Amino acid sequence: MNAPAPVDALLDRLSRQPDFPSLPGFMPEVRRLARCDRARVQSLSSALLKDIGLSQRLLRLVNAAYYRAAGAGHIVTVTRAIAVLGFEAVGRLAVAARMVESVARRSGNVLLREECLRAMLAGQIAEMLAEGRRDAEDAYLAALFRNLGRLLLALHLPEQAQALRAAVAPALWPRGDAEEAAARIQLGLGCSEIAQQVAGPWGWPAELLRAMWRDPAGLPPAPGARFGPVEIAILADDLADLMLHVAPERWAGSHPRLLRHPDGPDARRLDSLLQRARLRLPELAAALDLTLERFPAWGGMVAGGVAPEATAPLPDPLALPPATPEVAVAPRGAELLGIAIQDLSAALVAGGDALAGAPALALESLWRGLEARAAMLFLAPGGRGPMHGLVTLSRVGAAQWHAGSRIDPDEPRELFAMLCRRGADTLIEDAAEPRIAQRLPDWFRAGPAARRFMVLPLQVRGRPLGMIYLDAGPDAPLRPDEACLRLARSLRNQLVLALPAP
Repeated sequence: MNAPAPVDALLDRLSRQPDFPSLPGFMPEVRRLARCDRARVQSLSSALLKDIGLSQRLLRLVNAAYYRAAGAGHIVTVTRAIAVLGFEAVGRLAVAARMVESVARRSGNVLLREECLRAMLAGQIAEMLAEGRRDAEDAYLAALFRNLGRLLLALHLPEQAQALRAAVAPALWPRGDAEEAAARIQLGLGCSEIAQQVAGPWGWPAELLRAMWRDPAGLPPAPGARFGPVEIAILADDLADLMLHVAPERWAGSHPRLLRHPDGPDARRLDSLLQRARLRLPELAAALDLTLERFPAWGGMVAGGVAPEATAPLPDPLALPPATPEVAVAPRGAELLGIAIQDLSAALVAGGDALAGAPALALESLWRGLEARAAMLFLAPGGRGPMHGLVTLSRVGAAQWHAGSRIDPDEPRELFAMLCRRGADTLIEDAAEPRIAQRLPDWFRAGPAARRFMVLPLQVRGRPLGMIYLDAGPDAPLRPDEACLRLARSLRNQLVLALPAP
């Protein structure tokens, strides 16, 4: 039996154009880097910084009140976030941030943002349920995408998604199975079946696909079944719906329906977990420009499930205002560079492994603080000989520009070699000027056209160790004032101290 026309259209569209741009390829890359014991800080940060909008949203999630409570202060770079929270935690947040970034592009779809909030809340609850377990990442992702089908419907078939929501009473809980049944009646396929048909060809792990499934019979767990990532995801999903659709004073009375697995949390732990998640919820809603008053548990009763401002626009993801006075305004310019100098100073005092992320921290801080279009770091292996491009940060998609880029300090006529030999901090205003253009190397010409660029050489006792390159673009003027220039030089000097002695 063929699926009805709306679902047919949805599946056909998704076979040609994935729903959440780049999620199919992005998630495996971040998971691989986050799990690799040998992964360097700069490898993971480079993967996350390929998309400036993503990195901004990631930092916003990282700086939520829950994470600030860890005592790390305001985190202004992805590199610092990795150092404070660890590879796996930042990797999990990055997948959520990618989903938020994709949702943000659909500015008028409030229902989609609400579904995204449900998913992110479930993911964070699963993270808490799996604390201390080796499969915490699997549990987080399983909960985050348990309702991928609902997200797909809200994104591509918003009218049908609104009709499904209207078919279920706003304050009903548990509600996932009721929504699944309504989808089977109205569309001929449940949301879980739609999700599996889409995510399967993406190559997602079987455990994630299993977490998406909802048994029409609603059977309890089989005797002896372990409390694994899928079971954690199912519980986290029910808890997220509880928090959004049931008044807080009634949460404790719902525990008997949640204590389904002998190895799961007891009532006391559920109480503690719900209170912790309650602290995070306002920040998660703010990241999606939602207010909790939209949900039944927080005073919102929307007739027919349709939001009164269902076509309200979502602000530009790079200019999102803080939703509450508790959310700190992101530092810019001199303040950001000053924070980076403090972070690098602390790493120099700590020494050892703390210095591993120094190059990535310095480059990202200069890129953001000086508002450059692209930034590239060159280092000489062992502190001697030619300097090779190690990493590129770019707002224009040139993330692999450093590959094949090379500076030989002994090259007599090449501009960058000459500046590195002299140790001269230089701002070039016009790369097309003939005296400059004739000295530019091939790797520069192969990159995105730049007229204005800055060079900060790295030297020890007059010997070139490396170079930091930054350039300007239409939306990245690279016009630092004197204060920013002084701080940029100080940060560069600290980086030199952090590098291994030649």
